Amino acid sequence: MEKAYDKMDWEFILTVLQRLGFTAPFTNWIKACIKVKEIKLLLNGSIAGKFKPERGLRQGDPLSPSLFILAAEALSRLLIQQESRGRLKGFQLGRNNLSISHLMFADNIILFGQASIKEAKIILECLNKYCTWLGQSINFQKSSILFTRGVTRSKSHTISQFLGMKKMADNAAYLGLPLFRSTERIKDNNAGKMCLIKSVGSTVSNYVASSDVIPITIAKKVDKALRDFWWGDSIGKRKMHSIAWEVLCRPKVCGGLGFRTTEATNTAFLMKWAWKILENGDGKATSIWFHPWVPNGTLQPQPRMDASVNISLVSNFISNNHWDEDMGWVNCSTDVAIDDNTSAGAGVFWNEEGNIIGMFTIRLNYCDPLTGEIAALIYGAEVAANLHFNNVIFHNDSSSAITAILCADNKIQMLHHNVQDVVRKFKNSSNALSLWEALWIPRGLNGVAHRVARWAINSQLFGCVNLSDFDGSLLIG
Repeated sequence: MEKAYDKMDWEFILTVLQRLGFTAPFTNWIKACIKVKEIKLLLNGSIAGKFKPERGLRQGDPLSPSLFILAAEALSRLLIQQESRGRLKGFQLGRNNLSISHLMFADNIILFGQASIKEAKIILECLNKYCTWLGQSINFQKSSILFTRGVTRSKSHTISQFLGMKKMADNAAYLGLPLFRSTERIKDNNAGKMCLIKSVGSTVSNYVASSDVIPITIAKKVDKALRDFWWGDSIGKRKMHSIAWEVLCRPKVCGGLGFRTTEATNTAFLMKWAWKILENGDGKATSIWFHPWVPNGTLQPQPRMDASVNISLVSNFISNNHWDEDMGWVNCSTDVAIDDNTSAGAGVFWNEEGNIIGMFTIRLNYCDPLTGEIAALIYGAEVAANLHFNNVIFHNDSSSAITAILCADNKIQMLHHNVQDVVRKFKNSSNALSLWEALWIPRGLNGVAHRVARWAINSQLFGCVNLSDFDGSLLIG
């Protein structure tokens, strides 16, 4: 079949599963697995375009071979049906005259039939019907036909022309193995060795070579094992190596066999990482929020703005080409309390261990809760800068306030006119910080900041609070 996996019709696959007895929710799971809404094209790691597929199975997906075989069962049953009706004779085997009309392996198939136009027509009808159902097409360039010795040349020529297939060559192979016994046993043996070296021997070290530098001594030992296998060397028996291994590792167009040295493979893999480093290895184009760094895709706390403005990039967490494990992040919880005659804001600073390391209160002249919440955040940013807290995560129980300060600069004018000025002031105050984030928290988790704000109204004490003189009972809960 031509492009067998790429042309598989999704609806036909689901229909076959239903006919075979599979029911929901299994068929719904399969549908969710095989249907793809969008495929993006990558060029050197960058998105160069996208399209919406309507059919096809993903190659490399463990589920794809099983689904392909189940779908191919439709073709198998078509052929068996024609054989049961006497329209196909197949190939007779054994004393019991067991009839075989076809052998299938993935997208390869061997068909057996009588050398007649009648059976050739039946076979072609089955193939065309299957291709129509599944959206497949026959690859006539790779298909061939073999006739036994009793078939005349004129009949074989007529059938070949009818099917549109060439006659099979004497050295034809199926699944990499010769179909016919060859008189050149040495040639067949070398061909098998070449396939094993390329598909098995040279790929054994790929897992390590893809990420680590393989020492030269280890690489040479791996190459020696492959070289000994090629020439037939053993522990007690050495043979003459008539061609240097470096020559065999050249491409076929350059006189080699296309083998790959372990060192070259390792270098190629590492160059891929080098390319990525050159592209965005400094972390200046990779966001810890918008790229898959966070487990399960949970993007919390919310980022300040788009990753293109150098906020929360991976580069912020790299120092001297090493991960900076001690970023010195500080949490700042703010809240406001409003009475009939006055209002106050408060903020509590927490370190990464959960200990309170700072506290402030401020008299506010706002009766609007939203404006007061943003004003408390402004003072929190200013106090954090004065206390040399460079990396701050602001917590507030007003989702509107958090949304407002996270607003992009060019969209501030779209906010309510009452908060536009205070949002701009917060933006200016936060510029003194190296990094900052803002996160909404439920009211129940912001009780300490609220009680401190209420305490400020009752005591009329404003400014930075001395923790040693503060009523510790307010900090519980």
